[in-house]
Amino acid sequence: FSGIPKVQARIKGKKVKTYNASLVEQSASYETNPAWCILDYLTNERYGKGLSTNDIDLQSFYDASVICETQVTPYSGGSNINIFDTNYVLDTSRRVIENLRELIKGCRGYIPYTQGKYQLIIETTGTASITLTEDNIIGGYNLVSSDKNNKYNKVIVSFINPEKSYQVDEAIFPPLDDSGLPSA
Repeated sequence: FSGIPKVQARIKGKKVKTYNASLVEQSASYETNPAWCILDYLTNERYGKGLSTNDIDLQSFYDASVICETQVTPYSGGSNINIFDTNYVLDTSRRVIENLRELIKGCRGYIPYTQGKYQLIIETTGTASITLTEDNIIGGYNLVSSDKNNKYNKVIVSFINPEKSYQVDEAIFPPLDDSGLPSA
């Protein structure tokens, strides 16, 4: 060599341990699932907090990992992706809590310490369904509809369209027919 060689590498990431549904440890592998990356950071003695798995509610991390792998369609016509993935680069010179906050931010998570163990809970949409009967009504009720000035016969939305090289596009609802009138 006539000088210092230039070295380039593509780094996939750190191998982390995962657990199956029976909470049996699996061999380490490359993971983008935030639940397993957070668990690895909490248990890593060199770069993380160095907690024992006895201090962690593994079931909550498994449950969180399942939520992270929920398949969603990012846009109309797009391929399904995981709802949460992480590709975070940890700065080990920062405090553990700072790195942990960054990791849980990316999956809408929080880590409560209950009954002597750390848990990972990820915020989900839950259910928006409830059944009400007349027994649920306390006092009277009044039904009010919005006035006609607050009702729309056409809505125009501007958005960034990946199918048009990420340029601004518009969608109109209800769609217009060839004559320019709302289609029935």
